[in-house]
Amino acid sequence: MSSRRYGTRASNVNKHPGQIVLDNMQTRRGKNELAIEKAAIAAKEQEKTLATATKIKKLSKVQRQEERAAKKASQAEVSAATQRPKAPRSNPKSTAKVVTMVSPPDVLEKSVSQSKRPKKVGCSQIEEYLAREASVFELSSDSDPEREALLALSRGLKNSKRALDSDSDSDVVEVQPSKKAKPSQHGFREGWKPHRDSPPIKVEKVDVRVDAPTYGGYVEDDDDDDAVEGSAAAHDGVAARKVVNNTKSLATVKFKPAVITQPNVTTLASTEIPRAPRRPNGSKTPVMTNLPLDISRTIWTKHFIPSCFDILGEHTDPFILLGEDIIQQIATVFHVCFPDLKHEVTVDSVIFAVLSQRCCEHRSKIGSIALDNVTELLNTTPGLETTQSRAAYVKEQKAGSLYFYRETNPLRRGVFRSDLILKAFSHHLSAIEGTVRVSPFSAIGALGLAATAVQRAFFVYQNGVLAATDRRDDNPVMFSATNWRQECDHLIRSISALGDDPWSEVYERATQLNKKLNKASNANNLDDTSTLPAQHERALIADD
Repeated sequence: MSSRRYGTRASNVNKHPGQIVLDNMQTRRGKNELAIEKAAIAAKEQEKTLATATKIKKLSKVQRQEERAAKKASQAEVSAATQRPKAPRSNPKSTAKVVTMVSPPDVLEKSVSQSKRPKKVGCSQIEEYLAREASVFELSSDSDPEREALLALSRGLKNSKRALDSDSDSDVVEVQPSKKAKPSQHGFREGWKPHRDSPPIKVEKVDVRVDAPTYGGYVEDDDDDDAVEGSAAAHDGVAARKVVNNTKSLATVKFKPAVITQPNVTTLASTEIPRAPRRPNGSKTPVMTNLPLDISRTIWTKHFIPSCFDILGEHTDPFILLGEDIIQQIATVFHVCFPDLKHEVTVDSVIFAVLSQRCCEHRSKIGSIALDNVTELLNTTPGLETTQSRAAYVKEQKAGSLYFYRETNPLRRGVFRSDLILKAFSHHLSAIEGTVRVSPFSAIGALGLAATAVQRAFFVYQNGVLAATDRRDDNPVMFSATNWRQECDHLIRSISALGDDPWSEVYERATQLNKKLNKASNANNLDDTSTLPAQHERALIADD
């Protein structure tokens, strides 16, 4: 079977199957065409960037002009309020008491050298001038409205902290910034005393202990079951003694001091078990990190999950993981894999929730493998280059259910033993490696699920192109129990009518089609398998 024209399976792993088909149908472009296309795209991007920069520059210029005009208008108002006329000096020797009013800019000019650019006036200069004027001339605030105006102006400048524009026509002086205080030689605030009007200082009592552990890194891999030693104890307020990190994962635990009374760790399994944090993205999908911390991730992945897939493969209804007999078998397998734990496996438990999610992913994987195989068949078969030819081929296959048979010419032979079905079935055999059960020689549910997945794959291509596989319950293309459970039940009834002889051919051919499949699937079983329950009741297999 030849490979695809463009790309590899690794490069197409994140692409939609329909997009892969469309890419393969397109003509191949040369290096010159690709270079011309890249140059055109780069030129368009450069023009867009230049236009954006020009527009931003114009807007910035208009904004600066508007701000400058607003500042000039504000400075003009302040200058008009602060300017006062000078008193006449015709008779300086007169004995009458004459009050001479000098504008603040004239007073400030005497103490500041003339600069080329006008300076800004500050609140402190206005207050200093008013205080000195009141001490010399003993002015009364009740009889001088102009002084009230200056005081109001000073308060307004202090409250709003408005900076005056340097382009004003009046002569103003720039306020010099105050010098920074030198740091104390004996520590922060050495010798400092609060003001009598200062509010009382609030002293908060800080507890340096950490009430709850904080986890870092990732600890959900198969080899990380011993990565955090004592983390479960820290979750209940016990002082963790040791944190172990291996080369594959990092984990840190913050815990309370060792003075806290330690509870009995042996009773941890019978009490409420602390659970690991959820996904960082807040997803509600059950994941392995939701499991109790005392469950070994290695045994869970390599033995418990394969054993549950094995149970699902024997079940006559592989789309549903419910029923008292199924729950009982799962609970028995759990206690075989984890004999020291006292967790109860029920429908409402987190263990069953995570297991159900894994079984759903297992079924979806079988459906994806069947769809990929059918896509590869349509892409590599000569004469199926057009949509019309593919639609006619799929219609012919569906009319006689030819995709179920090993041979179709001249007669249909080997029902449920076609390469398309056995390739999908081989994934189930790989998934049950490490099971602690004595697997039967007739995984009727898994074979029916593989046959249903192949039938669904041809249904997806019934129009010659890949149909949209959006995740909606009412979409018949979705490989879900709502759409394909009834069809799977019909196929399992047909499989139950087979004899025992075809099963040896099914396992042998499926093993040959999967290079990664380990033929000795039960070589890694646990020692204690005597407590496993009887096999699930299934339909009797009769001779042809």
